[in-house]
Amino acid sequence: MGEPKAEKYSFEFEDPMQPSYCVGDKSKMGVEVSKIGIPMPLLPDPGSVGRKKASSGTQSLSPAAKRLLRLYHGGSFIFLGLLWLVVGIPSLWALRADIARLWDYFTWTGLRYALFHRPGWPTLGLLLCVSFTMGILIAQSRYELFGLYPVERLMLEQQSRWILSLPVWHPLRRWLVRRLDTQD
Repeated sequence: MGEPKAEKYSFEFEDPMQPSYCVGDKSKMGVEVSKIGIPMPLLPDPGSVGRKKASSGTQSLSPAAKRLLRLYHGGSFIFLGLLWLVVGIPSLWALRADIARLWDYFTWTGLRYALFHRPGWPTLGLLLCVSFTMGILIAQSRYELFGLYPVERLMLEQQSRWILSLPVWHPLRRWLVRRLDTQD
């Protein structure tokens, strides 16, 4: 038998100065061919993104697990603020001469010299603050865009059940139960 023949496309150009994106024949591989013959990926169905977000969100969590999730998120930002207050600001203060010099005459070499060729506690403190900030912001962005993973959902449910099994006088249980009674 013969080899499969490649499909050939012929298009009529309406106006060469105005390209039309993703208009043309659809192939079976999830790629559209524009009028100018460039293969372009198909955009996802907007409804499927909403269904994915709703299925991986916090709708399936118990009220206690939702409250615990809010505690984790709020606690991470409080920790980040305290880290910048305790470590970040003194590190920036110790690097103030280098920052003033970089403000006047910025070069990448000057930045590299200020941070890495004179290592010390200020550089380590600043790198610690920046790395924690980036990590928390990336984790929060992932949560907002894609929701919780099933493992995270299970972990939150287990931890909320564990907190609710603590004695009535325990601060975590009192806080979680008090907030649940006043919230929902």
